[in-house]
Amino acid sequence: MSGFADEERAVRIMQRYIFGHMGNRPLHNAVLNSDFDRIGVIIQSDPTKLNDFNREDETPLALAVKKKDEELVRELLKYYKYECNKLRARSHKL
Repeated sequence: MSGFADEERAVRIMQRYIFGHMGNRPLHNAVLNSDFDRIGVIIQSDPTKLNDFNREDETPLALAVKKKDEELVRELLKYYKYECNKLRARSHKL
């Protein structure tokens, strides 16, 4: 494994340990409740929350898919796309 892959794996293990044993995070709960307003507030305050794991090793997007809630999946994908575009724009400026 490369150094980057090892670091990425370590971060995931740490996230699962820290967040996973505590149950669902606020964004997970907002997704479970289909609370679109709360989802927006949480993601806009910290977009990295899109990548948090719960105790079942699920991201908020995975929960939305599991719920079979197409509108919720689209909403979360919209945020992923927006964040990816921001990163892409920043990398082009470098």
